[in-house]
Amino acid sequence: MACALRRYGFMDSGLYKKKVYMFKKVVLCFVLSLVSLSTLCLAETSSQFNEVVELHRRILFLMSSESSNEVSQQRDTFIARNFYVQKRHILETLEEQVTNSPDSGRALVVQLMQFTQGDESHAADALAFIDLVDAILYRQGEQPFLTSGQLSYLHQLEQQMQLIQQSYSEDLAEITTALTTRGLELEPWSDYLAFLRARYSRENIYQRFNQAESELAEPATRGAESKKDAAKLVWGFGVPKKTVVLTFDDGPHYRNTGAVLDILKEKGVHGYFFAVGRNVGKIIDGKPVFNKKAELLKRALNEGHRIANHSYSHAVLTKLGAEGQKQELGDTSQLLSSVSGQDTTEYRPPYGSKNDALLSLTDSMGMRAIMWNIDSRDWADPVPASIVERVMAELEKRKKGILLFHDIHKQTVQALPSLLDQLKEKGYRVVTIDGEAFEANTVTPKETAVAPTAVKSQLYSNSWALVIGVNKYRYWPQLSYAVNDAQGVAEVLQTRYGFEKDHIFTLFDEKATRENIVELLTTTLADPKKVKSGDRVFVFYAGHGMTRTLPSGRNLGYIIPVDAQLDKFSSNSISMTHLQDFSDMIPAKHVYFVMDSCYSGIALTRGAGGLIGDSKYLSEISNRRARQILTAGGADQEVSDGGPQGHSIFTWSLLQGLKGEADLDGNQIITATELGAYVAPKVANSSDQTPVFGNLVGSEGGDFIFELALAKAVNGELTQEQKLKNALIELQKENAALKQQLALLQTRSSSKPQPRGGEPDLTELSPVQRKLKANELHEQGLNYYKKENYSEALRALRLALVYNPSNVTIVNDYGFVLYRDGQFKNALAWLEKTIEMDANRVPVYLNIADVLVELQREEEAVPYYQFYLELYPDSPLKGRVTQFLKTH
Repeated sequence: MACALRRYGFMDSGLYKKKVYMFKKVVLCFVLSLVSLSTLCLAETSSQFNEVVELHRRILFLMSSESSNEVSQQRDTFIARNFYVQKRHILETLEEQVTNSPDSGRALVVQLMQFTQGDESHAADALAFIDLVDAILYRQGEQPFLTSGQLSYLHQLEQQMQLIQQSYSEDLAEITTALTTRGLELEPWSDYLAFLRARYSRENIYQRFNQAESELAEPATRGAESKKDAAKLVWGFGVPKKTVVLTFDDGPHYRNTGAVLDILKEKGVHGYFFAVGRNVGKIIDGKPVFNKKAELLKRALNEGHRIANHSYSHAVLTKLGAEGQKQELGDTSQLLSSVSGQDTTEYRPPYGSKNDALLSLTDSMGMRAIMWNIDSRDWADPVPASIVERVMAELEKRKKGILLFHDIHKQTVQALPSLLDQLKEKGYRVVTIDGEAFEANTVTPKETAVAPTAVKSQLYSNSWALVIGVNKYRYWPQLSYAVNDAQGVAEVLQTRYGFEKDHIFTLFDEKATRENIVELLTTTLADPKKVKSGDRVFVFYAGHGMTRTLPSGRNLGYIIPVDAQLDKFSSNSISMTHLQDFSDMIPAKHVYFVMDSCYSGIALTRGAGGLIGDSKYLSEISNRRARQILTAGGADQEVSDGGPQGHSIFTWSLLQGLKGEADLDGNQIITATELGAYVAPKVANSSDQTPVFGNLVGSEGGDFIFELALAKAVNGELTQEQKLKNALIELQKENAALKQQLALLQTRSSSKPQPRGGEPDLTELSPVQRKLKANELHEQGLNYYKKENYSEALRALRLALVYNPSNVTIVNDYGFVLYRDGQFKNALAWLEKTIEMDANRVPVYLNIADVLVELQREEEAVPYYQFYLELYPDSPLKGRVTQFLKTH
């Protein structure tokens, strides 16, 4: 019965006007519920999906085939907005099913799956449900309720929607190349619009649109604002030229408002948030009672934005009496004033629906109506690039104005960065409604708990970080959360763990090229004059990941820089093999890679251990070499965006862990092992991901350590407990220093063979000097090889690899000389490493196959020979290889 009441009952009085029809549906649902309530609700939900898609299609048709006549355009927008109101009511009802119970949420996802995969459904129809899918994934992040199959479907649907959005301005065939679409038949955006234009006509929609059932009052043609009404009504014609006012309606939204605030903060601009009262709280016994979303308004105020009134329930105010209007606006103003500490002086009528009576009322309440003269139509348009084009085209005509957006839509978040960049490029300034620059708010914030003061690490000499986040890929699908994830990590490192700002290197979007990433890892962070043996290095990456299956059947993972091409990712991305080598080049004793990306093929060894039991254990793990990694998931798993505050679920869990929750034994120390043990189950329970953590090959039992910030007493003095902890840490440092000195003396007096020819100590050379030395030794090795002096060739090449282990040519030549020297097993390992580092080295596949034959592993050689011929069909050795394949 609840299913029917939510859809057809009186919980949403504006949905359908014919009360008799509604009553009959309620009675019918009740009667049939005695037979099969679940069957009825299933059919009812399918009907709702059909209605949402039909409204979605009509809206897009009207918005994409606009008349050149301005009055006709206004008529189209009015009808489309009415369709949007109906669509929004239905989607809100469907979202209620997700929040009501896990069972109804799961049932809804199953029905959505069946509907979107039906024969009558077009791929782009899924965009009608973009906000619903977003809401379901958010609820899943808060409290998991979906099966892994259902969650996987939703992520697949998200990918489908993203590809369709990109096809608006890019070739869909290029976008989907090398990506797993799991059998999806995706149509370009242009084809979908062609389908809509064949299906509908403006005249037909006009005829079917019933003015009597319209939710909204049709507005008159807008003109310039008059001086007479300027105090009550503002359109945006009065702001200076080349200026815009950013306004966001209908929030705060549990996820998208925070994402909008993040973008505005990054771009250094401000705006107005017209809040719906019920999204903030309630008035109970005359007093405001707030919900969690009120914190978003507090954040907006603290960051310099303005908040304004958008009614309490987003009702059409002109259809209410004077008392109803007064309560809608009065309750919201009371809530907002309690948040800001100031009177609310601006409001915007929902849907822009206003009349003289409403303007007189709000004037008496000390508020003026803020309208708009440039509508982004983000409520109608699910394609971010299209939204940006529309706004910029309107600005070219008007040269100024108030821009209307809605911070409840995902496509708005996606469009905003590009729009703000273009505004800046075109010379537009973002101003207040009165055309002035924004000033800092004078709001006195509520008393909040004092955050711990970050202090410099007591266990490391210096702390370094490389933080990478990519949203705006050149060739790959765009992401929404990666940059925010990276910024959140950089902030927590600086504010909680004492990483100095100039020791945190950040690469976001267009700066995150392969060249820049490699340069920082192999030159800056590998410089022994900069990074010392007592330091730690933290590397975070958020972006696309990819797994490639090698001919041997083994997986190899890659992180994807911003400039990596879709069909050449294995050669212009960064593999796990590269990362392993880069970590070996870094002088720091502890290096920790955290990757918010899913792939496999990571060479891991057993974990370092669990909780820290005593100071002896802390001393041991803090002084042994550590090379560790934590990734968001394995191959064929998709990263789940949609965590709180605009983060992925993985990064949100990581940040919560770093803020103290991962201190599993309560000793104010978080090890990388503890962090992995905290993050992995938390992410797995909230998504279809299984994070992987452990040590990279070459780790020597150490553990990367995070010391939680020491909270100071009110008078600035450390507590006695903290003083004791600091004294213990100092003793541990002294003990570690003595151990290091002892180890050095033992090393110097040992009989361990030294490099020949008086080679200098590796740590005394700069990265450039290392590379030059490696090249010199490489040349020596090749000269020895030509003379068939394999032992000396191998010695020189092996030493070259000590100086530059990431030089793929040296790796390849070392493997090949091992093969010539008859060391087939060792040769196989180095040749496999070669194709891990550079999959485009065609001869290596032949060399590996030949080595496998020598090892009498002919069956394993077959795929390598086959792949070699695929890559080099005109090889002069084709006859030999073909003959082998015929006999095996």
